[in-house]
Amino acid sequence: MLQKRVSAILAAAVLTMPLATGIGSPAYAQSAMPEPVRVRGAIVSFGDQALRVNTREGQTVDIALSQG
Repeated sequence: MLQKRVSAILAAAVLTMPLATGIGSPAYAQSAMPEPVRVRGAIVSFGDQALRVNTREGQTVDIALSQG
């Protein structure tokens, strides 16, 4: 009887561990994403993988484009 109880507790721990650690949850994947940055200005040039923007403050910013 004690062995059944230990087996049940162990099985419950193994099944709930991924949920408790956040593995497999969409929030975990989203937390790795960087915060968005707003850039306002005029597009000066563009290429295959980046945009170059002159901001209203007079800075030139290169913006990397994602694939897809």
